[in-house]
Amino acid sequence: MANYDRAEFTAWLHASCERQGVPVTVTDPAVITQVATLLGPRTQPLQRRDRLARRDIASNSTS
Repeated sequence: MANYDRAEFTAWLHASCERQGVPVTVTDPAVITQVATLLGPRTQPLQRRDRLARRDIASNSTS
């Protein structure tokens, strides 16, 4: 991930949202549900998936 200045990013975010006529934060539960649906199901963190995959490979190679 690229380095950025937090204050600069926050200023950009506020200006961008203002130009588009949208709030910086979303609090409407219906909108949050729609966004969650668009993003898809939760997945396991990458490190956990990698660890589980290595464990499965190891158990399959010994059986």
